[in-house]
Order: sequence, then structure tokens, then C-alpha cells
Amino acid sequence: MATPDTAQDAAPQANPWIRIARTGTWTDSQGTPRTFTSADFDAIVSNYDPQREEAPLVIGHPETDSPAYGWVRALRRTGADLFAQLAQVPETVREAVHSGSYRYVSMALHPGGKRLRHVGLLGGVPPAIKGLGPVQLGDGSEAVVIRFAAHTPEHPAPGGTRMDMEDLQKRIGALEQQVNSLTTANNELKDKLAASDKARADADTARTAAEEGKASAEQEFAAYRGEQARAARAARLERLTADGKVTPGEHKDILAQVDALSKVPEPVEFSDGGKETLEERFWKQLEGRTPAPFLQPVAPPAGAGPAFSAPTAAAPADLSRKI
Repeated sequence: MATPDTAQDAAPQANPWIRIARTGTWTDSQGTPRTFTSADFDAIVSNYDPQREEAPLVIGHPETDSPAYGWVRALRRTGADLFAQLAQVPETVREAVHSGSYRYVSMALHPGGKRLRHVGLLGGVPPAIKGLGPVQLGDGSEAVVIRFAAHTPEHPAPGGTRMDMEDLQKRIGALEQQVNSLTTANNELKDKLAASDKARADADTARTAAEEGKASAEQEFAAYRGEQARAARAARLERLTADGKVTPGEHKDILAQVDALSKVPEPVEFSDGGKETLEERFWKQLEGRTPAPFLQPVAPPAGAGPAFSAPTAAAPADLSRKI
């Protein structure tokens, strides 16, 4: 891979490194002399974190807001020079650079001089740090390449031309229009994403409500079936009791066994060839019992008189008279 000092001989790169400053004492745009050392550049490189604050590529050195025409992906120092790696530079900017509208590059720092604020493309006014070389672009290339020959405004780079102010304003207007179009498209995309998120949230809410309704209905149906099963078991047990096949004292144990056997709802195949649930087999075993003699109703002897008839209760009025 070519080094920054040999970038003029290398093929255009997708994200090139350009020289933005050199060590030495220079007069800034406010007329103040500033001295930069290798240690100063190392501090600027160390403090630069594009994840927290990405420095833009701008036209000139704007004081406040300005469209970004690219971004500084990384910084590094090589010898006495500070380099910036550029990314996402639009085609219109590369054309303006190639035509000679912006032949120089410079940098701006935050107060304190230890953090990069932005990198500016300069037109008619050369940067305070001279000798950085003009910015040039390869024909049809997606990369921005820097020629490091020490050209000055009096000795422009070969092929460099100056554009009049009217043409320059047209270029800037086209760039601003492109930025506005991109901003509008970005806002429309955000609106679509917000609508999509709302539709997805509404669908999730409806699905949750349906699932809760289904669970509630299933619980109610299970409770209903349970009540029906308990009623059927109670009636069956009463019939067995009336037939003398079980005693009232067995009711509790029988119901406990039936409840345990009902936990296996699937039919089971038995050795006698029958296939039924464990609960049903248990009931049939109870129903197959021989009735106990002492649980059978006692019939009156043949020819028995009124003494064997069931007693009848006296009417309240009769009892009152007897008292």
C-alpha cells in the first residue's frame, strides 16, 4: 500500500489519506502565530474519536453550521505531517476540486488546540500552513488524492484553473440542493419507519389481546368441563351407593382415586382386550361388585300387618291436641 508521501503515484483509494498540517509556526486566520510540534499532532490524533464526534469536510472554515461534503474517518501523524483519512466525498465536490475551485486544504481545531473540529477545502485564499499542496482528483475516480508538491497561488499545479465567482456560486448552490434533497429523503424515510413501527406495535398489541382471550376462554372451558366431570362422578357414586355396591364411608377414598386416575386421560389397552381410560375401568370394577346384603332394603314378611308399615308423622294440629 502506498504511503501518504507517495500518494501522488498511487491509484486512487476509496478512503484516501490527505495531509492537513505540518509542524512549525504558522499564523492562523485570526492573525495569531501558532506553533505545532509532533507532540501536538500526537495529542490531536489521540483525542480524535469519530464515534463520539466525527469531523466533517467543509467548504472554507464556517463559524457555525455548514453542509458536510465528506467525513474524517481517522487521523495519523507521519514524521512532521498530520494526515486525515476522508470518506463519503460526493462526486460534485470531487469535480469542483478537479476543476481547480478548491486547490488547498486546511484544518480547524476546538479551543485548546488539541481536538480536530473540521477539515476545510479552500479556494482563492491559501491555508495558514503553506506547502501542503493542492487537492486533485483522478478522472472518473471515487477517491480524493493529494499531490504533495509544494505549489503556491503564484505557481499552481499543472492543469489547475481558477473559476469565476458566478460559476463557483453555481457549484455551491448545486451542492446545497443535493444536501436538501438528501435531507428530505431522509425525513421521508424516518416517517415511513415510524409508521412501520406503529403498525408493528399495533399488530403486537392485537396478537397479545387475542392470545390472552384464547387463554381465558380455555381456562373457562376447562373449569366448565371440570364441574361437569365432578357432577357426573357424584351422580355415579350415588347410584352405586343406592345399589348397595359402596358404602358412604368409601366415598372420600373413591373420589380421591378417581381424581388421580383422571390425570391419565388417554385410553389404555388391557390384557382382556378392552381399551378404555383408567378412570372408566375403575368405575366398571365398582359397578361389577356384588351388593352387600346388609345394604339391601328389608322387605316386610309375607302377611305382615300394619306394624311393619312405615310410620307416618302426625299432623301439627294432631300433635297439639295430644299435648
